[in-house]
Amino acid sequence: MTELAYPKLPTRAMMQLRGLWAATRADLGTVTAPVIVFHSTEDHVVEPINSTILLAGVGSTDTTEVLLEDSYHVATLDNDAPRIFTGSVDWIRAHVQAGETPGTGTSTAETP
Repeated sequence: MTELAYPKLPTRAMMQLRGLWAATRADLGTVTAPVIVFHSTEDHVVEPINSTILLAGVGSTDTTEVLLEDSYHVATLDNDAPRIFTGSVDWIRAHVQAGETPGTGTSTAETP
């Protein structure tokens, strides 16, 4: 698999991104819709603590964490891609069928 990226990171863009991170993190509590997070257990770009911060920070009580043990940073282009696509569709269908209102479900963690 080839991961495409920029050869350089513009300094101005990086500073704007830092501000966006702060604003986003401050507003996580306003997210009350159900949340699913897929993340690789071995990612050399994004540390696992980011998923922890995201899931702990959202206001939703319906959160699902799916650990991907056979992929790296761009998991949708790696070995776990089918699991992500199928898992996303199944998760959405389950939530639509359940007719849940945002923020009223339960928290679960899934592993392979």
